[in-house]
Amino acid sequence: MTGGREPRRARLRRLLSRPGGDLAPVIVGLAGAVLVAYQLFGGAVIGMADNADGGRIACQLDLTASPHPGTPRYWAYVILHWSPTKNPAYLCPHWGSTIRYPSSEVPLLEAARWLSNRFGYSGIDLRTLGLLGVVAAGLLVGIICRIAPGPRWLRVLTAALVALVIADAAFAPYFISMYSAPAGLLGILALCAAWLWAPSNPWLRAFSIVPITAAAVVVCCDETQLAPLVFVIAALLLWRRTNLTATKGRVMAKLGALACIGVLLFSFIVYNGHQSKVGNDAIHYDAVFISLLSHTNDKVGDLKWLRLNPAMAKYAGTEYWGPGSAYYDQDPQLKTFERQFSYVRLAEFYLVHPAQAWGLFDRSAADAAQLRPVPVGNYADDSGLAQRAHPCRLCT
Repeated sequence: MTGGREPRRARLRRLLSRPGGDLAPVIVGLAGAVLVAYQLFGGAVIGMADNADGGRIACQLDLTASPHPGTPRYWAYVILHWSPTKNPAYLCPHWGSTIRYPSSEVPLLEAARWLSNRFGYSGIDLRTLGLLGVVAAGLLVGIICRIAPGPRWLRVLTAALVALVIADAAFAPYFISMYSAPAGLLGILALCAAWLWAPSNPWLRAFSIVPITAAAVVVCCDETQLAPLVFVIAALLLWRRTNLTATKGRVMAKLGALACIGVLLFSFIVYNGHQSKVGNDAIHYDAVFISLLSHTNDKVGDLKWLRLNPAMAKYAGTEYWGPGSAYYDQDPQLKTFERQFSYVRLAEFYLVHPAQAWGLFDRSAADAAQLRPVPVGNYADDSGLAQRAHPCRLCT
């Protein structure tokens, strides 16, 4: 140009290509936040109705909802307002049968409570939790766009796909719910970002492993279903190459990985040690009587293989909390089952019964594809819309 004002398109192209002035992460991050916000607030507010799991989180915060869990409306609509309570019936350990359900979601809900208080509400308005989810998701999408490897177009494409997934109707509604899922979803995004960032440090100094450790702890301490991921993350850390030639650099990288694994294993032990006994008993029971025995023909033989009481074969297909279960019938054999159950023995069973192992994998994959709980609704209780309705503003 010889003079005059630089054309707007050329100016934008120059800013996008200038080192240190790359606007692509900002643009993609904002777009990701807008997509999540549109899913949640682009019309009637969308969230995730509770299936009574939320009470085990809310009771730790001295909160309760109306109507009370167990009523049909509680399952049909999202309860946006959770009010403070001192009623012992709604607090831990009296709520339901759960003593306490530790989760990395609790600090996020405390932040939502603080924000709700700034708007004049004494408890938690879950829409403030949704706002926090929008901001955090957009920020993490932008970070991924900034630090992902490859040319700009590939980084933008990668971050855009991440934004579309997190804004999908299967994920975004969890940001307006009392489930523990929001911390897990954001933790997984942060773990991806931390994993991409660490290799950019040529010597992988000790502090470069800190973000991976922090994000992994958030994910693995979010809910019991995610806790076993600690072993997957540990294996990936050991397998991960450093691309370093100097011996000192390789040693420091491995020491950092081992330190991260140590922190993760410690967190896993502490987290599981603080789970309520009745919660663990329910997981053990369902692993045998739902996941295994409801899909096998030789129920008595399989119980004998697991060194469990074959007389309990009659409970095959029953859920721990459901009618007809050993817990529901107060069967004294249940205490013996709880003493004799072993994850090691169950793992050995699947190793020597590959057909059963494949069936479990196939069913788990099918369940994972059904990401939204079918029995619960997605609209707020004051929306005037049909009960248990499932919207699809953005479905991928």
